[in-house]
Amino acid sequence: MKSYLNMDFANNLKKRGYRITNAREVICSILENSGHKHFSVEELHNEAIKKDKSIDLATVYRTLEVLEAV
Repeated sequence: MKSYLNMDFANNLKKRGYRITNAREVICSILENSGHKHFSVEELHNEAIKKDKSIDLATVYRTLEVLEAV
């Protein structure tokens, strides 16, 4: 994943034309507020469902793919 100076993943995605869903907002927020913690996808998913139970594992994978691409 490329690093951003301001670590505002959701706004960076929005500026590039990506839709910001609640799930993406939650995942981006977790990553932004995690400091330098490294997550497995499953760990990130477990954190995400604490905030929104409707986030599935596939959504976490897709969000990470999008973040990696921008």
